[in-house]
Amino acid sequence: ISSLQRREILAAVVPEKLYSADSPAMTTAQRESFEQFHELPNDYLATLGRWPKRNGAILRRLVTLPGDSRTLVFACSVEHASVMTLALNRAFEQTVAALVTGKTPRSERLDTLNLFRAGELRYLCNVGVLTTGFDAPKVDVVCLTRPTSSALLYEQMVGRGLRGPKNGGTKTCLVLDVQDEGLPDSIMSYARVAEEWAT
Repeated sequence: ISSLQRREILAAVVPEKLYSADSPAMTTAQRESFEQFHELPNDYLATLGRWPKRNGAILRRLVTLPGDSRTLVFACSVEHASVMTLALNRAFEQTVAALVTGKTPRSERLDTLNLFRAGELRYLCNVGVLTTGFDAPKVDVVCLTRPTSSALLYEQMVGRGLRGPKNGGTKTCLVLDVQDEGLPDSIMSYARVAEEWAT
């Protein structure tokens, strides 16, 4: 990966952690589910997506990004993606963000992706539907609000922004990595995945 980044086939990653110190704790049942299946349960992800202070911190960072940047936001749930889309559009008082989910009709999804590719949308919020099979070369920022212990899922999310200049992409990609205090040690971060890539 380092070699491909030096050759500008892949974009160089600029990692940035967004700490959330007051995220809700998992219930006993949710923790037991995590220990059994090694992934955060959906009801806990939904709770994270409803947490006002966490969403406020994410939104404050997203609105400070350069106006010409294109940002993929990986949300915790469909509800969370909807909230972030609405909040971004309200913050700018115009349509700068759109939502794509597994239930978005194919024609609507294609129209939305084309607007994003053309730079007419600054933010594209989704819930994992854009982890693979999605081609938008000029992604400048990937915002990971959804914690995961899956290195593969994390790599797929980050990978949406890794196309380099010689591959029709950008020289660098900012990875905004939301890190929740109190979650299990196995939850992925860019530093942990970068270590795996180096081995």
